[in-house]
Amino acid sequence: MNSSISLTIVIPNYNYAIFLEELLLKLSALRNRSMIEVILVDGLSTDNTCEVAHRYLLPHDIFITEKDSGQSDAINKGLAKASGRWFMFQNSDDFFDFTVLDEFLEISDTILNYDVIAFNQDISSLSDGVFIISPGFRHSSVISWRQLSRNIYYTNQSTIYNTNLSKRVGFDASLRFSLDYDFVVRFFKMHHPKVRIFNKVLGVQRMHGQSKTNNMQSVCLRETKLIRSNQFSNLDLIVGLALSLKYYFLKVIDKFVSLR
Repeated sequence: MNSSISLTIVIPNYNYAIFLEELLLKLSALRNRSMIEVILVDGLSTDNTCEVAHRYLLPHDIFITEKDSGQSDAINKGLAKASGRWFMFQNSDDFFDFTVLDEFLEISDTILNYDVIAFNQDISSLSDGVFIISPGFRHSSVISWRQLSRNIYYTNQSTIYNTNLSKRVGFDASLRFSLDYDFVVRFFKMHHPKVRIFNKVLGVQRMHGQSKTNNMQSVCLRETKLIRSNQFSNLDLIVGLALSLKYYFLKVIDKFVSLR
């Protein structure tokens, strides 16, 4: 590990230079940008991705541009080279609350006894040609491994992992959509990690006409079903359902109490 690098952000990209430039430009304005290692893994884009990369990446960042077999393959290439103590991946069309990211970097060396750092997530969607940000997922408590049989909870836009543990898990290159869900499930199943929750929004998922979420729902359903079949027993699924019902019941109670 590079002692001067706290966080490695792997960014898989293919022909999303318009969004990538926004992401890298705002990253460049961070107070603690020198603590971030950006590994941009591009699948031979035909737009101006290379120009954007050379304009915004720093000398200690890594730019890989070569043919890959999909998003999982791209992330694995970046993860293999990650030198930060913490790891996350961010799609090139998504973005951060950069104030919160700076705040994390400032305390990142003080929370090394945790394996997963979980933040909240927002959604950015088009409305009359303008991107509007609305609340996405909100954490209320740590999610146990079996509860992951119901949902991902730990979204890639807002979850940071111990890098060494992440390298032991890796991403399944056979998956086209649910690679993040598969990674989370196997990470928690393998390591039973210690999780720290911060009640702030770190990542924002951008929904647009070309996003995978809008165009690959059938693939998502098929792969999610396969992951659950491979990773959870019938008993795990039953326990996971019970834990999820308890989780959402307590969420409703907390919301009701806070409104009083």
